[in-house]
Amino acid sequence: MSRTVLPRTVRAGLASFVVAAALSGLATTPAHASELTDMAALAKSQKGNGPCAGGGYDNGLNQNNSCNGHGGQSHAWCADFVGWVWSHYNVQGQSVLTDAASSFWTYGKKYGTLDDTPDVGDAVVYEYDAGQNWAQHVAMVTGVENGVVTITGGNESNSVRTNTTTKWRVGERPFGGQRISGYIAPKLQQAAPPRVSLSGATGTVSGVANLTAAATAGTYGVASVQYYVDGEAVSGKLTGAPYSFALDSSRFPDGKHIVSAEVTDTNGNTGASRAQVITSNGESTSTFHADFNGDGKADVGVLYDYGRNADGLYQTGLWTYLSTGSGFANPVKAWDSVGSGFGSWNWDRSKVT
Repeated sequence: MSRTVLPRTVRAGLASFVVAAALSGLATTPAHASELTDMAALAKSQKGNGPCAGGGYDNGLNQNNSCNGHGGQSHAWCADFVGWVWSHYNVQGQSVLTDAASSFWTYGKKYGTLDDTPDVGDAVVYEYDAGQNWAQHVAMVTGVENGVVTITGGNESNSVRTNTTTKWRVGERPFGGQRISGYIAPKLQQAAPPRVSLSGATGTVSGVANLTAAATAGTYGVASVQYYVDGEAVSGKLTGAPYSFALDSSRFPDGKHIVSAEVTDTNGNTGASRAQVITSNGESTSTFHADFNGDGKADVGVLYDYGRNADGLYQTGLWTYLSTGSGFANPVKAWDSVGSGFGSWNWDRSKVT
C-alpha cells in the first residue's frame, strides 16, 4: 500500500502551525481564564513603577515589602512583584512564596503546576539551580498569542517592565541574558477559601510566644492550621481550635521576622494571616559536655540533618556514640526535633556558639 509523504516544507509549515496554535486562542481555554486575564492586566498596569509605588509590593504573607525590604535593607523584589499580583486573586498556598525567586519553583513542585509551556498568569523562573534551590529571576506571563509571549517583571532595572519575545522555550534566553527554566501556574481555588486570624505575635517578643488562631470555614470545613516563621513551617498541622502553639523565639536571630498562620480546608484550599515581630533574646552561649551518660568518658554526639519531611517540617536528630574506653559503641539516636515535640529545626539556619 502506498502512502502520501508531505514535502519537507509542508511538514515544517504544519509543525510551525501546531506550535503557534498551542500558544494562541486555538488552545483549550483554561479554567479561570477571566481571572488570569485580569491578573495579567493588573501586572501590566504597573509598568514603569519602582519598588515603592503604591506602598510597595508583597503578597501580604511571607514576603518582605519591596519598599522597605528586610528591616529597611534593600533586596531584589522580582518575587515580591509576582507575589503581589497573585495575592489579588484566589490563589492557593501563597504562604509558600518568599522574597526568593526560587520559591515559585517550590510552589510549582508542591502544587503540580510546573510546566514547559507558558500560559497567562504563569510565573516564569530564570536560571533555576536545583542543587542550591536558587533562581536568578522571576517574572509573569501576561500575554500569549500567535507564538509571541509577553512577560512583565519587577526589579528589571529597578522598575516594572513589559517585553515580548518569540524565544519562550525552556533553555532559551528571551532577552539575551538569563535562560528560562520553567513556568509555574497559580493554582486558583474554585471555592470560597477558609480564613484565619493570628493572635499572640505582636511587637517585640522574647522567650516563648503563645500563638493561637481563629479559623473560619469557607465553602469547606477547616482541616488544619500550621504556623510559619519567615516562610518555613515551625509547627505540625494542628487540627483542633484554638490551634495553640508555643513558639520559642530564641530559636531565631534577634531582629524582624514574619510569623504567619495558614489554614487549610478539607478540600485543600488555603488562607493565611501574618504579623511582623521583633525577637529580642540577646546573644546566648551554651557549654557542650561530651559525657552523655555520666561515666566520666568522653562521648561523641552528631547532629544529623534529615531534611524537610512531608509536613513541611525540617527534622534534625542527635545521635550519640558512647565511649567504651577503648573505642565507641554503635550510634544511638538520643533526640529528634520532630519526635520530641520540639518542632521544625532547619539545620541550614542553625548556629553553634
